[in-house]
Amino acid sequence: MPNVFLYNTVISRLSRARRASDALALFAEMKQANLRPTSVTYGAVINACCKTADEANAVALFEEMVHSPGYRPNVPPYNVRVALTG
Repeated sequence: MPNVFLYNTVISRLSRARRASDALALFAEMKQANLRPTSVTYGAVINACCKTADEANAVALFEEMVHSPGYRPNVPPYNVRVALTG
């Protein structure tokens, strides 16, 4: 049975390959399987939409993420680098 980590990994790979429609389909499958998307999941699928100029889905997914129960924003990893070099 696939878990959230596996879905995140595959969705991230699809995002890198600019296969947004496949990433969105897998995201929908994940939710149908009653697996709760994480901020990593949302980030990957939003990134896939942005890479393919699908602004409408990216904005909708961002709004869904922000309003999802238990959502906590994460500090992007590049901020750590800026703090260390700054």
